[in-house]
Amino acid sequence: MTLGLSEFYLPLMIIAFIIGLTKYPFFQPNYLKTFVGFIFISILPEVIPIWWEKDNHIIYNIYRLIETPYLCWLYSRAVHKGITRQILTIITIVAPLVFILTLTDWHQYNTTGGLISNIVIIFIIVTYFLDLLRKPTVVDLIRLPLFWISVGLLFFYIGNTPFHGILNYLNQHYRQMAVEYMLLTHILIIIMYICFIIGFLCRPLNQK
Repeated sequence: MTLGLSEFYLPLMIIAFIIGLTKYPFFQPNYLKTFVGFIFISILPEVIPIWWEKDNHIIYNIYRLIETPYLCWLYSRAVHKGITRQILTIITIVAPLVFILTLTDWHQYNTTGGLISNIVIIFIIVTYFLDLLRKPTVVDLIRLPLFWISVGLLFFYIGNTPFHGILNYLNQHYRQMAVEYMLLTHILIIIMYICFIIGFLCRPLNQK
């Protein structure tokens, strides 16, 4: 069953990337266009291990090192309150340093740094939603691509975080539980990328 989900969510990621490329010229604001490149980077950790039959923890550690600063940068562009932007800019710089400092072995997934990254990502998405609520005018959320992207990301990281910090422990002592955790992760990935696709296909508002 887990294998089947693995085979399902990777094509879904590729479909989301292709749809993103076709809708790329219409993305507004312009900084959203970078999200298509981020999806491509997100596909690499899933594809590279197919041919590179070595420990793939290094790949995922490198990916997490890129992921959190990028999302902080993306949302720093999306929010309108100056101090919030400054905080997110600082996190963009600090996040990779924290991940490296908590990394004890590149050949083992950095659960501590990953857990901190998850919490940071949840924080910045909630910050974005609060910023939307503060807007003086009514916003048609279903026409905001970043809203759908944020829903997908928030759903994934809230569901993924509770077990994230003990993943290595589960792998060593409770293998079956770790397998079930990965099944949950695959389901969350599928939901997240469905949200991405909805965001790409919705008719975007003309935002600055």
